[in-house]
Amino acid sequence: VDEIFARASVYTTECKPAFSGGDDVVISGEWTHPFPGGYFTSDYGPRPCPKTLKCTKEVANHNAIDLATGTGTGTAVAPTQMEITRAGGNDSDGDYPVFARQTAEPHYVISYWHCATGSHHVRTGQIVEAGTPICDEGITGNAGGRPHIHLQFNKPSASDTRYERYTTVDPEPILAANGVDLCPPGRDVTGPCQER
Repeated sequence: VDEIFARASVYTTECKPAFSGGDDVVISGEWTHPFPGGYFTSDYGPRPCPKTLKCTKEVANHNAIDLATGTGTGTAVAPTQMEITRAGGNDSDGDYPVFARQTAEPHYVISYWHCATGSHHVRTGQIVEAGTPICDEGITGNAGGRPHIHLQFNKPSASDTRYERYTTVDPEPILAANGVDLCPPGRDVTGPCQER
C-alpha cells in the first residue's frame, strides 16, 4: 500500500507522470535516511512564507524538503550511491551547496543546501555510498530559523552543478518507496510528521 501511494504522488491530476522517470520510483541499490537523527521540518510544495525570510517564489513554493536535528549539529549523508558533481564554494545567495548525481537509473540530481560554512565532507568527482557524510546542517544563504538541510531532488535532465527551480521533484515519495521513513515511529518530531 505504501508503495502504491508513493507512486501515485508522483503523477499529475491528469494521471500523467509528473516528471521523466516517474514510473521508476523504486530504484535499485542501498538506501538510507539522508539525515540520521534528524526530523522532517518542511514539506515539498506550497507553504506560508516564514517571517524571517525574503518571500521569494522558492520560499513560497518549497522545491525540496527540510531536515533538522534541533541542535544544529547534524550531518547530512548520501541517501544512496551517487557521484559528487559540485562541492565547495558558495553560490550568489551565500549558500554552500553540494550537488550529486545518483549513479543508478534514472540518475536524479540530489543537492544539499544551507550547509554550514566549511563543513563539506566530500569532493567533486568522488563516488559515495549510502550513508557517506556530505555536509553539516547550517543556516547559510536564504535560510531562516534554525540550522537545517534543504534536500532537493531534480529530474535527471537537470544541471548537476547549478540551481534549477523548474525541474524539482518531491524527494519524499522516492525515499519512501525505497524504504526510507522520514517520520520514524516513536520519535517526538515537529512539522510534516505531526500531520501524518
